Amino acid sequence: MIPIIAHRGNHDTCEAPENTEQAFNAAVNLAIDGIELDIQKTKDNQVVVFHDTTTKRLSNSNLTISSSTYSQLKKISLNTNSSNPRQSFHIATLGDVLNRLSKKSLIFCEIKSNHSIVPPLKALVKDLNVSPNQLIFIGFSHRPMTQVKQALPSFKTYLLYKNPPTFEQIQTDAHRCNMDGISIQFSSLLKPNFISAVQAMNLSIHSYLTPKYENDVWAHKIESLCKFGLSSITTNRPLWIKKILTNG
Repeated sequence: MIPIIAHRGNHDTCEAPENTEQAFNAAVNLAIDGIELDIQKTKDNQVVVFHDTTTKRLSNSNLTISSSTYSQLKKISLNTNSSNPRQSFHIATLGDVLNRLSKKSLIFCEIKSNHSIVPPLKALVKDLNVSPNQLIFIGFSHRPMTQVKQALPSFKTYLLYKNPPTFEQIQTDAHRCNMDGISIQFSSLLKPNFISAVQAMNLSIHSYLTPKYENDVWAHKIESLCKFGLSSITTNRPLWIKKILTNG
């Protein structure tokens, strides 16, 4: 069975908000193969785990990540549906997550900042002696992805696409960014012959699901593509995917 990656942790069936240490631990406790998380650089050059450019959606504050210090950000309590009033959730640094997460868990690390994140990211990975077998970098923007590969050449990098690109575009991007694979948003356009063609370029191909496709209507197609040659699948519903692939 291919690796199942919990998108922003297992926040689907637990009370923890996305991209928190509690959500990541929930995925690990369910024996999910890995997690996906998002990283950004703060004003004081800390690498934090957060998706949005501001804290507005997930808290009662509205700070911009890139123009705030980590000391400001870590004071924010993230919104939750938790029934335990004593339980609080906060923005973590990537270092916190790497130090506390099981070394057996794959981590797909999406770069949300621009290329200025690369120096502090490189320093962090080197200081913590992170294994290239555990940490994979993904992203939509070419410049930071190219510079991450240059700074950390032993770590795999995958470019993200919302729609299946042309083969010419993949070849151009692969040469420009020196990438190891691609990750494409799952849709009806993703076909077995496309997977085979990408693999023929010596690139791994991965897919990530959006809520539109995370239902039983699409279960059979998801299962068939996973068996055909996808290298991993990222989902908001890791237990559901695990059941499909296990029982299929």
